[in-house]
Amino acid sequence: SSYSQERSVCISYRHDLCVESIDNEGVKIVAGKGTITVSGATNVEVYTAGGALVSREAESHVAAGLYIVRTDNKVAKVIVR
Repeated sequence: SSYSQERSVCISYRHDLCVESIDNEGVKIVAGKGTITVSGATNVEVYTAGGALVSREAESHVAAGLYIVRTDNKVAKVIVR
């Protein structure tokens, strides 16, 4: 499974930015202050924790909270501040 090859990194000196994960296929999901940015993926879906679809864009402007980001072969949970 491609999920076993992921790694998570949080940038400790910037509380407003967290790289949720980067996989070996080059998909990167970044949760920032009011935004979720996905690069390296063809299909992007951003859902609230309750399951409502809020965006299909590579850069989503969202309210603070927990989101589920689904890309081509990857699913990640992110927290937006």
